[in-house]
Amino acid sequence: MEIVLMRHGEPEFSAQQGSARVKATDMSGWIAGYDASGVTGEPDCHAVLADKRRAFIISSPLPRARASLQAMNFTPDLIADDLREAPLPVFNLPWLRLSPQAWLVLFRLCWLSGALAGPESKKQTMQRAEKMALTLIAHAQQHERVLSMGHGVINRLIARELEKAGWAKREHTGNGYWSSVTFTAAGRDNPAA
Repeated sequence: MEIVLMRHGEPEFSAQQGSARVKATDMSGWIAGYDASGVTGEPDCHAVLADKRRAFIISSPLPRARASLQAMNFTPDLIADDLREAPLPVFNLPWLRLSPQAWLVLFRLCWLSGALAGPESKKQTMQRAEKMALTLIAHAQQHERVLSMGHGVINRLIARELEKAGWAKREHTGNGYWSSVTFTAAGRDNPAA
């Protein structure tokens, strides 16, 4: 059995926005634009090779994940809300202007530290990741191979849960856009053909 966790391609929105400095209060609109965005470019060779054999395909509901599958000529078999990215807390520091990327890092660090929960706390997101890992395992047991198109943070949390459940990391192509990590069930070094 095999589970491939994949991260979406680069969102069109972030590629178009540049690094102009903005206020924290502007980030709610920026995040909404990012969440509504499709992707730019095409998958690299790792992404194309991620589905050499037929797999049951599960996708986050966010447009960038679904657009990434479309760029790979794949149609999801299941849209799973639990695969959506961990939401960011946005707070107001009216005197400070930073690039959107700097704000995103700051917001994520506040979320990871537990200082700010935002729309969903770290604990709630971790519970969602645990639930999603169990869903992926169930589909792998039924279909032998699962390809999951998700997002950076939620994929890392799901990967942690898969490892806790005894799944072994077999291949990891990094953490950037179009990256993937492949897990095999304990005692199964090679996925079924």
